[in-house]
Amino acid sequence: MQGFDLRYQNGFDCQGLWVEVEVEKELGFKSKRDVEKYGIEKFVNLCKDRVRKNSAIQTEQSKRLGYWMDWDNSYFTMSDENNYTNFGDAKKTI
Repeated sequence: MQGFDLRYQNGFDCQGLWVEVEVEKELGFKSKRDVEKYGIEKFVNLCKDRVRKNSAIQTEQSKRLGYWMDWDNSYFTMSDENNYTNFGDAKKTI
């Protein structure tokens, strides 16, 4: 790459249906009303816990396979830094 150092940054997509659907299945929910009854904040925290658990597993598996990345600085789309940056960018477009 023309002599430039490259940074191999790993990241995890922490939001979206793939997380929510699996947590809903675990809890036996049939509709979004079930989530509301359960409590949105509690539900979101369960989703975050699922991401943390699975990202740790994926990280260890990837290290064992020899993936060479900056594992200590993986980014998570659920981080406050990411969310505030996205909000700030969206606000600029308004």
